[in-house]
Amino acid sequence: MTTPHRQTQSAQGNEPFWRVYPLRETGKALRHELAVWVAPGVRRKMRIPAEWSAGSEAERERFAEGAAEQMRELYRAEQATGEATSSADPAAVTFDEFARLWTKGDLARQFPGHVKDKKTKADDVQKLDTIKPWVGSTPLRDFKVEHAERALRELAELGLSSTTLRGYAQVMHRVLALAVYPGKLLKFNPLPEGFLPDKSPARAKSFVYPSEEAALLACADVPLERRMLFGLMSREGMRLGEVLRLAWTDLDLERGTLSLDENKTDDPRTWALGADVAAALRLWERLRPATETLFDPARLGVDKRKLAGSLRADLQTAGVERAALFAKSEQRIPLRVHDLRASFVTLALADGRSEAWVTDRTGHRSSSMVANYKRQVRTAAELNLGWFAPLDASIPELVKLRALDAETGVSDSAAVSRECLDSNVSASVVIDDSEESEATTEECTRRDLNPHALRRRNLNPVRLPIPPLVLDHCWLR
Repeated sequence: MTTPHRQTQSAQGNEPFWRVYPLRETGKALRHELAVWVAPGVRRKMRIPAEWSAGSEAERERFAEGAAEQMRELYRAEQATGEATSSADPAAVTFDEFARLWTKGDLARQFPGHVKDKKTKADDVQKLDTIKPWVGSTPLRDFKVEHAERALRELAELGLSSTTLRGYAQVMHRVLALAVYPGKLLKFNPLPEGFLPDKSPARAKSFVYPSEEAALLACADVPLERRMLFGLMSREGMRLGEVLRLAWTDLDLERGTLSLDENKTDDPRTWALGADVAAALRLWERLRPATETLFDPARLGVDKRKLAGSLRADLQTAGVERAALFAKSEQRIPLRVHDLRASFVTLALADGRSEAWVTDRTGHRSSSMVANYKRQVRTAAELNLGWFAPLDASIPELVKLRALDAETGVSDSAAVSRECLDSNVSASVVIDDSEESEATTEECTRRDLNPHALRRRNLNPVRLPIPPLVLDHCWLR
């Protein structure tokens, strides 16, 4: 639904005071811009921050109303004094000093209605550290477009792509925009429209096949923490940052649900975990009983920014040799950790899941983002790749722990994966004789006769380096 133009009249007359209108950029999420008539014939514009632009119309209007009033008051003060009004001296405050107020959350605490604390601030800190030698010591009042251009030239000499340069330019633009408002240290942003470099041409990306992922999870030479992390991302579609921040309090393992109240898009979401994932996490909790979060960064063995290289190396250690995963050229980029999320979207859609089911888990807010995977989805469907093997049966350490439970009389009927009931996935599954297991058996028989379920294919058991499926009560074709 197109956001209607919103225009407010000034209290002094009938001339427009402020107006919000959408900015449509191909391939990008819808953004909004605020135009404010601070005086007759004098208009100031600002792009509404993404976190407010993505909210409801009422939230955008609340932001616009406050920002417009502040911009008009600031203009009047400038006209009266000839200077930007601020408690700080823009000649004394440097670009880097003000930027750190943003990344440390000071601006968010001082202006909670206009600046939100970013979840991905670590990436911004890294970019600011990189450009600090060229622009960090420049006083805000003296900052000119030439300073930013020099920084981009220096970065380009390092061989960075246009898309990466655009990310650095966006950080500089954001800092200077905050210095205009709410910082009130500058009258206008010295970086003009059109300053951001164009994105590089789209390059081919890869996704992981279920058989490759199964080999990775079964490889004992790869640290267990990384295997569990990769397996969870592949089956639930979360972002890396979301997974690393997951706390045990975000999970309801008794009912098998996961709640992400804090995430990149500020759109809380809850969904039902796959039964195999819930079973694996119950076992994982016993291996990590004293930790607040699911994953210990120290146990990953590498900084999260280098996880992509570790993922590729781990796949090679597991014997995966498909060239497309490791090739790097002007036309293709090697596999990244984020591509595990892409693998989830691709295989889920190819396996018959709905777009709504996928976005409930990934948090994508527009169909255009999901549509980016349509070619890969067709490829996966044509190859009959199917879905990933059950997580609780793919990691040998978890299989061994569950086997010990069986020997000691501890049972977990929920260890049956969401896919084992209607596929020929190779796994080791133990089902007890409880009433719940009998209900599961009845459900298995009903779904196995479902022609839609019968059409769903999965991995060839011969290709998986794990024992064959053992079911006491379920008969599968």
